[in-house]
Amino acid sequence: MANVQKNMLAADYLVFPNELTKSVFWDDYQLRTLFSHRVLMCDYPRNDALLDQGAAQRVREAYDLGDKNVVAYMPTWRGARRSADVEGQKAQIHELLREIDSRLTGHDLFYVNLHFLVTGGMDFSAFEHVRPFPSELETYDFLAACDTLVTDYSSVFFDFAVTNRKIVLFAYDKDEYLSTKGTYLDYDALPFPIAETPSELVPLISTSEHSPYSAFREEFCRHATGHACEDVLDVALGVEGARLQPLDNPSAREHVGYYASSTGNAALNDIVCSELERLPENDEGVFICAGKYGDSSLNLLNNVARTMPYLALVSSHVQTTPEKYALFLASRSRLAQLLFSPLLRELAHREVARLLPGIKFGRIIDLNANASYFMKMLSFSSMQHEGILRDGSLTRLRREVQTRRLLGRYPTSSANVASDRQVVSEEASQSYFTPGMQATLLTRHHRSADDSYLMRGLISLRLARGVDFGNLVIEFADGRGVGHLRKVAQLGHKILSSYEIRVPRSILPDLPIHNQIYLRCHASDGMSGGVRIRYNIRDRHRSSNRVSGIWVDATRGTTSYFRQAAKNTLCFSTRDTVSIDAPGERLKIAVARALTRVVPIYRRTILLYEKNASRYEESASVVFERLIDEGHTNARFILSSHSADFDLVDQKYRPYLVRKNSMRHYMMFFSAKTFIGTEMLAHAIDLRPANRCVSRRLSAKNINYVFLQHGVMYMISLDSESRTFFKPKKLRGIYRIVTSSEAEKSHFVDRGGYDPSTLYVCGLPKYDRNRWDEDADLIAIMPTWRPWEYNSARAHFTETSYYQFIVTAINAVPEHLREKIIVLPHPLFKEAAEGQHNPHESLFEDGSKSYDAILRRTRLLITDYSSIAYDAFYRGANVLFFWQDLEECLAQYGAGTELMIDDETAFGNVVRDPAKLSNEEFLRAYEGPQSEEHLSRYRRIVKFHDGHNTDRLMELMRKDGLI
Repeated sequence: MANVQKNMLAADYLVFPNELTKSVFWDDYQLRTLFSHRVLMCDYPRNDALLDQGAAQRVREAYDLGDKNVVAYMPTWRGARRSADVEGQKAQIHELLREIDSRLTGHDLFYVNLHFLVTGGMDFSAFEHVRPFPSELETYDFLAACDTLVTDYSSVFFDFAVTNRKIVLFAYDKDEYLSTKGTYLDYDALPFPIAETPSELVPLISTSEHSPYSAFREEFCRHATGHACEDVLDVALGVEGARLQPLDNPSAREHVGYYASSTGNAALNDIVCSELERLPENDEGVFICAGKYGDSSLNLLNNVARTMPYLALVSSHVQTTPEKYALFLASRSRLAQLLFSPLLRELAHREVARLLPGIKFGRIIDLNANASYFMKMLSFSSMQHEGILRDGSLTRLRREVQTRRLLGRYPTSSANVASDRQVVSEEASQSYFTPGMQATLLTRHHRSADDSYLMRGLISLRLARGVDFGNLVIEFADGRGVGHLRKVAQLGHKILSSYEIRVPRSILPDLPIHNQIYLRCHASDGMSGGVRIRYNIRDRHRSSNRVSGIWVDATRGTTSYFRQAAKNTLCFSTRDTVSIDAPGERLKIAVARALTRVVPIYRRTILLYEKNASRYEESASVVFERLIDEGHTNARFILSSHSADFDLVDQKYRPYLVRKNSMRHYMMFFSAKTFIGTEMLAHAIDLRPANRCVSRRLSAKNINYVFLQHGVMYMISLDSESRTFFKPKKLRGIYRIVTSSEAEKSHFVDRGGYDPSTLYVCGLPKYDRNRWDEDADLIAIMPTWRPWEYNSARAHFTETSYYQFIVTAINAVPEHLREKIIVLPHPLFKEAAEGQHNPHESLFEDGSKSYDAILRRTRLLITDYSSIAYDAFYRGANVLFFWQDLEECLAQYGAGTELMIDDETAFGNVVRDPAKLSNEEFLRAYEGPQSEEHLSRYRRIVKFHDGHNTDRLMELMRKDGLI
């Protein structure tokens, strides 16, 4: 929105082909009030190509179209950015094209021009009459040679109408599209025939007859002359006697700007709205907002738009390096302001013109003045500006000094603390104090008591006006109080305080693994707010992976510690004890790191690993053996000597194994240039390391990393809060991820934000050695990992929803088949449940068999959202998806979480109420073959079934120079 609006306002001329288009742009981008330049009522210059009959005839001859009936299909793009289901659209369009192709005759040619995200990878070779637009021609150059246009909701029909040729609307999803997106015109009232199925479409395009639409052309195409390009250039170049006469914009006038530097805080937005409501009705005001445009910002804009136009500022800054440093110093020193004044005036003139293109402002008032970038630019420009330093608690005190220094003595708002609070809604009151608070640890002293873990020291606080120190508490994110403060000294709104954070051992089983720690204020009138506590004053907003104390509870098998989390915030973590928590291992790690810094060995090593370096059954072992077979003697595989797989490794490959936790392992971990694994990098040494040396190595940039995946990542969406560890890594080396299809690749791109160039589409190597016994008869039950219940499972396994799913699945199995059941709990839940009795314990896999061995014998898999479903189905087993608690689980996974498959795309039967599953339905799933429908759905997600996934991966890695 902001960038499009800026570009249009910066134009000297805006071209509109008709009054409807002008009206839409005028209102949607606030141009009616803000645009101060000139308008050209003229056809789009690109449409000149559609009226060039000579060029069109040459195209027909060049492509041997002769007297064929040439149809152009140009559907609109469905979806928006990451929410678009690219693979779903591609599969749907491919099926529609297949049916259209089967109905066309030899006289018809159906040319398709799709959105670039959809057309990539689309295979047209199987079609007889359907072809892609020629890539070597401009789109409209080829469209001019077509007899008919088929589209749906795209504005291309306005352009093609200048030819007066046939237009057909193919709206196969009309009800859905119109209900979610809508159109500016009554769709059903358009003068073009509408088809909703291929059987309706083909007769409409095969006939040469079509109804005229002269009234439509008169309204929307009246300016089409065939020389629009020439006319626009004549105006732009100032040619005398130009045919086209620009129209002045009578609405251009001088405005007063009302600026809100932050729109992400709900309480602040309420106050901004209150300020704007007090303005006189005839005020020529324009609301100016900056920042990221999330839900809170959009809600504010919707409210403001009822009373005045708004301008959304682009968030990017355009500065040279000298300008950046000059601005930094000038905001902190009056001497620097004088010294760098010429440079900063030049910067301000350029940036104000860029941020406020072509808009006339008499003055701009900052409604919540602080030293934002925009207001810094105004302070060094000649534009009149004012600011309101709020007397209320929302003042950003850490910037107030800069604000006063830069902007001078601003008139202070008459609003006081009470009046500010009166306009804040109950919902927004929970964020009222947040902008004015800051807390940073100065010292940290930690120890373990008999009943709790303690951290004490000094903390620096900055509090806004209206915050009572007595109302401050230290809490976990869930509101559980764990600490208190005692004031030591105060200077204005800066306070030096002592603190004590006490985490009772008794609550550890109920805690998540990671717990953010907040400073919160809860006032008696309901106003509140909180900020994360900064771990270190030196690191500012960056994390250096520091850890304060490690407490190992041998009786519980847990390790707890305070640590520096992302963006330098304080966090308390409690998890299972891992091998590198031991003092001896920590010493070995320190020695290994020191040695590798002075001894250049193992740098050429290719280090491979699987889950927690304790397995040898997934894709990494397959790739490892292939590397050794091909003579790559620098390949090494990390494997715990305690692993049941250790003795099963063929003698040929044993010399290349590295024992986990050996000095050799640690030295290779700190030296190796290339890592290839089925899990994230931490599994190459140990999970959730509380070791600064290890954490720094895991965040290193100068490595190559190939993520093989332990399973197909097309289940829980990657934009889920629970999938934050799947954020793209930014490496200076080569970073690649193995995927199984274009659908899974698109999932990483659309939902995970990955660069398409980092994704290999070759299939998982472990599938090459997947086997399935024809007499397989097991019923395997495996729910997916539910991280929110992990600590609860360690205390009360049978009370978790994870265990209840297992019980539900067992009860769904007919009595005479229950002897076939085997339960495969997630490894972490299995560890958590050890030593706890449960009535179905005899059905649980005892650890003597690998997943591969069990899946070979599995005839039916019962799961919820586990990626093991792809592995089982690949072998030949059927899958039953139990989704009885889908909504609850998605909510627990975090905001934005979606399931990538649904009832229409799942490659197994979906059961939402297992109690209603009949014995007959269950037996069909257990005894019957995989259905053709399920096979078709599966192969959209897992493309390769030829046993050559490893071959494809090796070739891709060779091309990238990884091996």
